[in-house]
Amino acid sequence: MAGGVLTITSTLMCPHGGSVQIISANTRVRIASTPAALATDQFLIVGCPFQIPVGVGTIPSPCLTVQWLASDLRS
Repeated sequence: MAGGVLTITSTLMCPHGGSVQIISANTRVRIASTPAALATDQFLIVGCPFQIPVGVGTIPSPCLTVQWLASDLRS
């Protein structure tokens, strides 16, 4: 059974509230005139505020990548 379809206008966030921007090379498949996102596209995370507490301060450790556990496959 197919899952949800993402497009380049879908709203995605990292677990800490950073926004995910989809940069797609897809020129063939469109959903409501918007290119569908592919698992092979680039997903950039912007504004992740995650920090690791160390001693008296913190070290910024933002999310940098998106990892898909499973994606829809063409049947």
